[in-house]
Amino acid sequence: TRKTSAVIADDYAREALARIEKLPTAEQVRALTASDAEVWKEYRTLASSARTAYNLVSQRQSEFVTNSARLYEVEKAMREKAPVFGEAVTQERILVGVTPNKMDYLRGEKFDASGLVLILIWSDGSREEIREGITVLNQDEPLTLDNRTVRIQYGKLVTQLNVNVSKPAVASIAVKVKPDDSHYIAGDTYLGAGIVLEVVYVDGISEEISLGYEVNGGKPIILKDGENVIE
Repeated sequence: TRKTSAVIADDYAREALARIEKLPTAEQVRALTASDAEVWKEYRTLASSARTAYNLVSQRQSEFVTNSARLYEVEKAMREKAPVFGEAVTQERILVGVTPNKMDYLRGEKFDASGLVLILIWSDGSREEIREGITVLNQDEPLTLDNRTVRIQYGKLVTQLNVNVSKPAVASIAVKVKPDDSHYIAGDTYLGAGIVLEVVYVDGISEEISLGYEVNGGKPIILKDGENVIE
């Protein structure tokens, strides 16, 4: 029996782990005063280096960067301390860090943001995970095949997420337009060209289709004398 190789840390994960390990603690950052400008610059370089390395780590590999929480803690402390050193750090943009638990919907359902995690990117390059205070701007709009984009807001920042929307189950079908030729000689093969079906779904929406259906399960039909029932 062939065994699947276990996932191991790659070079990006190991590099991020090493750079984060070199960071000061959040307490050391908060202890800085205006006279520690040189130390601040050093901390800023270390934090920037660690963030750059961690941004290159894939989601699958992130589990190997076991000290990533330290990076977020230090970045938060540095944003708080930045004004002391004349730096103004502002919120720049948001993106989806972890997609919601549910990404597949039936037409007419509404978006469920459970499990959604946003990443807030600050002007100094630092990042923050956002799990609360998230607003879905079109929360009350039923999703459709043509409207599957969800607009997500945090503060004044907005991002978008596309979800998968499918048609619900079929309730009934009926022939809307008969085939081009309904008169055959016994022994002919039924063609069915020109048929248009009216399909009604369980949500009450109907549509006419002329493609994408099968006649007799896709098997050829050899017609007999008299009336033939085609399925």
